[in-house]
Amino acid sequence: MRSTLTLLALTICTLLAASVHAEEATSAAAGPTPAEMEAIMAAYMEAATPGPEHAKLAEMAGTYSCTTKMRMDPNGEWMESTATETIEPMLGGRFLHMHVVGAPGPMMPEGFEGAGIFGYNNGEKRYEQVWVDTMGTLTLFMTGTADDQGVITLEGSYTCPYMKIPLHQRWVMHPSKDGFMIEMYGPDMSGNEYHMGTVTGVRK
Repeated sequence: MRSTLTLLALTICTLLAASVHAEEATSAAAGPTPAEMEAIMAAYMEAATPGPEHAKLAEMAGTYSCTTKMRMDPNGEWMESTATETIEPMLGGRFLHMHVVGAPGPMMPEGFEGAGIFGYNNGEKRYEQVWVDTMGTLTLFMTGTADDQGVITLEGSYTCPYMKIPLHQRWVMHPSKDGFMIEMYGPDMSGNEYHMGTVTGVRK
């Protein structure tokens, strides 16, 4: 009930803003007809309702033992670390909350911790993820789509602290019944994309 009232309030505010704008432009603005209001409410409800994409994401819920392999450049040696990841549905199944705690390793002597929110945006027809971790103070926002096999490709960028330029990131997620694999791609010093890391998760 509360979510419905919130949605109704949001819709009314949107319509009021549109009405004010139209009134300024024409001085004879008319509000939406009952049919238009019904269509508007239906569109908002459709956008707010979890669908098959959300149900598929919910299958990822669980606790995983993760192994991460990373390298600093295309010819660099792979460095390996381990972690535990917990994935939980949130907000009525609309999103997943991901929390990773890693053991100390060559790249992260003090260990690693990361968290993210992952979901599917009905309105934009795309997957969206927000990620933060102890390797920086930035927030990485990524968006993408899935292919017919359910492989999700996310892309985003952040500003390099050294070069002060945007660095493109591409993550390819392969979810499965017993775990997942994420292939991570980014630019080298020349700007060419290379395979910089892989995260493999096995369900506990």
